[in-house]
Amino acid sequence: MADSNKGSESENLSRIKDILFGDDLQSIEHKLTSFKSENQITHDKLKKDLDERFKSIETELNEKAKRIAELQGKNNEDQKDIISNFKQEIININIDAKNEREKFVDSITEKISELTEQISGFEDSLKQAIEEIKQELKSKSEDLDNSKVNKSSVVELFSEMAEKLKNS
Repeated sequence: MADSNKGSESENLSRIKDILFGDDLQSIEHKLTSFKSENQITHDKLKKDLDERFKSIETELNEKAKRIAELQGKNNEDQKDIISNFKQEIININIDAKNEREKFVDSITEKISELTEQISGFEDSLKQAIEEIKQELKSKSEDLDNSKVNKSSVVELFSEMAEKLKNS
């Protein structure tokens, strides 16, 4: 019975509203329903538009991310190529430097050998000249001993030998 009272109260309340407000209430309810419907349509349109924009932005972001990944991959490959080229250049420079060093060492060794030979030749020539002068000195000394020459002749003889030594 409580349920039937609530139902009749509700009906009574509806009748009172109809009596008091009548057509205005129906008009307001119709406008409210129309507003809700338009609002829902606008909401759905906006939601659809936002979803499309988000999808578009997401697509653009994905494309740009792919492009960045491609560029990054290409950049990494380019860096590897550059590093490889630099390594090869360094190797080539080291090889060239080593070859030049070897040439330089060979050249210096050759020059040292040539100078050693020249010095040895000069040394032999000097020894020979000294030996010749000793022989000549010995010969002159014997001649002096044999002939008992005076001191001025000996001085003159030594002066000549000194001159010969200077000139050789």
